[in-house]
Amino acid sequence: MRSSSIIGLVVFGMLASACGDKDQAPPPKTPETTAVATTTAPPPPPVDTTPPPPPPAPKPTMSELQQKAGQTIMEGFNSHDAKKAASIYADDATFRMAGAPADAKGRDAVQAGIQTMFDSFSNFKAATQFVFAKGDVLVAVWNMTGTHSGNFMGVKATEKPVGWTGASVIWFNADGLVKEEHVYWDVGTVMAQIGAAPKGMKARAIPALAAQPTVFASTNSETEQKNLDAFKMWYGSFEQKTPDAFVAPLTDDTEWDDLANPAGVMKGTKVAKSYFTDLKKGFPDVKVQVANAWAVADFVITENVMTGTQTGPFMGKPASKKALNLHGVDIAQIKDGKVVKGWSFANGGEMGMQLGWIKMPDPNAKAADPKATTPAKPATPATPAKPATPATPAKK
Repeated sequence: MRSSSIIGLVVFGMLASACGDKDQAPPPKTPETTAVATTTAPPPPPVDTTPPPPPPAPKPTMSELQQKAGQTIMEGFNSHDAKKAASIYADDATFRMAGAPADAKGRDAVQAGIQTMFDSFSNFKAATQFVFAKGDVLVAVWNMTGTHSGNFMGVKATEKPVGWTGASVIWFNADGLVKEEHVYWDVGTVMAQIGAAPKGMKARAIPALAAQPTVFASTNSETEQKNLDAFKMWYGSFEQKTPDAFVAPLTDDTEWDDLANPAGVMKGTKVAKSYFTDLKKGFPDVKVQVANAWAVADFVITENVMTGTQTGPFMGKPASKKALNLHGVDIAQIKDGKVVKGWSFANGGEMGMQLGWIKMPDPNAKAADPKATTPAKPATPATPAKPATPATPAKK
């Protein structure tokens, strides 16, 4: 057993010697472990438990803006707060009154005009009777009452009760402010009520104030358009020689109230024919031109201008040979193609001044006592104009 052990040691020694003659192979390397950088994730942000803000309120509709404006101006009128009443007007608003020599421009001018009314009439109250709405346009029929306790058109206070009915055509801008308003009411009505009108002129009754307005809104229906087209065509009847076309849309029950006419409501076709005949005698060339027109429910509203030359007697006045440009608003209720009711709004003073029947009042004039005013002498009838010479026919 020893010899065999020795042989084993010699063989091992020889192998070891042979390997020692060369570089010894390094022991296998232990794979290096690549260090991975680790970071600690930040804690999640705290949960916001605050409820989200409510969505913005929807923008008011034009109808809502118009309603708010109407409430504001009536509150201003009835509290005699001219600034509040004028707050519904845009800074560059235009305010036009039929028969006035010039428009009021801007909110400050409108406020000044409203204040003048408060200064002229104590116990001043106002109420809207009807409202007709179509898009950005409102047409309002309103009543105003008060006591003549201050200078009005050069007439000093009489302490008499006054009241009148008028109409306004109002355009609104996108913010719900009034950008333009046209107002129609008869100054002569108030002058008659305070005793400053020409002798014999009848004063209209003081209207009652409506508790709430009656509101009509356009539906843009075919019936509305049909009524509008027919009514606009009706104005052409003023140019006819006979009243047949004029009374065609009327019935014996039709009522029409011209707010500038002291006589009040006219009823039936017989009265309508008489009106047409008298108008044509005074103004043979009379025409009515429509400036603006709207159909709302079963109503038609027009802004119009009546033109002509007074070459004949009218309303007890002789021919003046002067031109007429009378601005007005007509409102007609139409059912089944017939006019049921109608209203006309104009300033009779505009006609009187244009035809030379009355002088232009001076609002800044020293107040005069109507009781001390000497009645004007009747005007001398004008000499009839000679008929025009017929034109010579052109040579063929």
